[in-house]
Amino acid sequence: FMPPPLPASSNALRRALGSPQAPATLGCYLDFSCPFSAKMYTRLFSPKSAIKSKYVDSEKLRLEFYHQVQPWHPQSALMHEAAIA
Repeated sequence: FMPPPLPASSNALRRALGSPQAPATLGCYLDFSCPFSAKMYTRLFSPKSAIKSKYVDSEKLRLEFYHQVQPWHPQSALMHEAAIA
């Protein structure tokens, strides 16, 4: 029996900001080609973000980015494949 062809750790497919010991984690499933995802990414992950400075920098919150392919954006799958490669 072979295990599924996935990375041994889910850390390979996510990027995080904040302490792993933070009491709360916010997972963000965003698409590279979606304008709404871009707005959310900027609001959460920007160095000047109020959420980042108030919660992430004080180790109250950990932000995790996950790839979310949206099939209605024509180049979405290719962009996410390139990012993981």
